[in-house]
Amino acid sequence: MDVSFVAKQNWKIPRPVRAANVKAIALGAICLGFFGALGPFSALAEEKSGLEAWLSQDTATGDWGGARSELQKDGVTPALNYTTDLMTNPVGGIEQSGAYAAGLTGSFDFDMDKIASVPGMSIFIAGSWQQGRDLSGDDIGNIFAVAQHFNGAVWRLNQFYLQQSLFDDFANLAVGRLATGDDFAASDSYGNYVSGAVNGNPTSILVNAPSFTTPPFAQWGARLTLNPTDAFYISGGAYNADPSVQDDKEHGVDFTFNPDEGVLALGEIGYRLNQGKNDTGLPGTYSFGGYYDSSTYEFLDDPTRDKDGNYGLYVIGEQMVFRESGKGAGSDEGLTAWATFTVGSDEEI
Repeated sequence: MDVSFVAKQNWKIPRPVRAANVKAIALGAICLGFFGALGPFSALAEEKSGLEAWLSQDTATGDWGGARSELQKDGVTPALNYTTDLMTNPVGGIEQSGAYAAGLTGSFDFDMDKIASVPGMSIFIAGSWQQGRDLSGDDIGNIFAVAQHFNGAVWRLNQFYLQQSLFDDFANLAVGRLATGDDFAASDSYGNYVSGAVNGNPTSILVNAPSFTTPPFAQWGARLTLNPTDAFYISGGAYNADPSVQDDKEHGVDFTFNPDEGVLALGEIGYRLNQGKNDTGLPGTYSFGGYYDSSTYEFLDDPTRDKDGNYGLYVIGEQMVFRESGKGAGSDEGLTAWATFTVGSDEEI
């Protein structure tokens, strides 16, 4: 399994952390120690030693003595990822405190070409254990969550879908339990930020269209992407828009399909600059998209009134403007600028 640990933290020490957080923080420390202890064993397997050898591996636990490679050869790719935010607000907010939030996600990717001789088909399934406390909601009272990894405290089935590549990768179709944010209004740059205001997808879209799901949430849907050229793509998708699909109590296993409650439809076109195999220029990605949700929305100033339908548009651009000297084409080490612009159609709902 691919085990990784990412910690984003503020080391300013607040007043004593609530007792309810002690076990959660201890769990994070134990996981850090466990994952760190895996390094020397992996390094020995690779006939290398020290931290440098461990960091040079593609995965934290190595090849398991060849078992990982054999699994992948047979069409099974397992992964396990643990990510945590350890944060505190030493000043300001409702009260000063600290909080731990994390997610442990496991997944299996099955290559059906190798398993059942079905070219271009794969099946993906993922689940997660979300842990911790909402520092923003409990102690700060701000609009944008400071820790993007707080998603409740629950075991949850995440995504479960079938994917089919067609016509030599000209088309790619995915059907099943999908997270909208994986395929639309997404940017690699967003993952570098801790705040939920940016991380993953623009938060304004999630607020204007609650049916726009992001991992670990998912709903029934279908997505088709066409690649006329290596640089140009067109994507379209339709998803069950019932807001209850994101209810923490459902654990991701409420498979209700009720399009009469609303359908979320999205479209996106994009251009990948200098990202081909032989391109040497600085890479960039530019996309334009829009969505329409047929669900019923309440008016902000009068909850007794409502209307059907809501739509919005977005433009996303990111461009590397400087690459570290000595780094070849394809390296992402350097400076990348990005900008995002979103439009919500109706300020009354």
